[in-house]
Amino acid sequence: MSAKTHTIKTKNGSAIELSVLEGTVISAGSHTKWTTHHESATVVGKTVVPGQVYNVAHNVQDIWLNLPDGKEQKMPFASALVDSREGHGLVLLHARDRHGKSRCIAGWNRTTGEIRKSADAAEYLYYGVDAKRPKSWFGFWAMFAIGMFLTLLYTSSSRSSVVALEWISGGLLSLLGSSVLSALYTSFVMKEQGASAAAEAMALLQRLKSTEEAAPA
Repeated sequence: MSAKTHTIKTKNGSAIELSVLEGTVISAGSHTKWTTHHESATVVGKTVVPGQVYNVAHNVQDIWLNLPDGKEQKMPFASALVDSREGHGLVLLHARDRHGKSRCIAGWNRTTGEIRKSADAAEYLYYGVDAKRPKSWFGFWAMFAIGMFLTLLYTSSSRSSVVALEWISGGLLSLLGSSVLSALYTSFVMKEQGASAAAEAMALLQRLKSTEEAAPA
């Protein structure tokens, strides 16, 4: 494979540039990495219940590759997605997320023929690589406007002496509802784009594999 980068398009037509890491495994191992997660506190009446603190174990692959130019490089991400051992040839497609962390979204073991993708890893590339954010702000303000309109209809027909309080309450509820829907929409779009990007990356590796297998020895 001569190209160092490949550009794929996600389901909504957004372009993502993937870097290619290609080489032969000269050392393969793994270690366990622990991360600590803190859940938010919950308020029950006048009691604040602290959130749980727990650790999650992650298996990290330690793979060194001999590159086509003769240089050696350690794999810059936690997983190559495919199993490998010394002597196996790997082709890995990766890109950086919004924090600058490199993530592998598709891998091909040339020796075993295995190809795998990771939609979970690709999900993080949407904001980091693709400049087109989902237009969740539109839904946010649309829901807020609808909520305020319904509040207006209610208070205009109400004879209550606390119309101002009802306006405030309605506004806060509208804001909360639109925020929740906006967050859910953004999460849905990220998962959808991640799955699309991973599928396109895997299809690219499958085409490269087919081309290599069809080439005369």
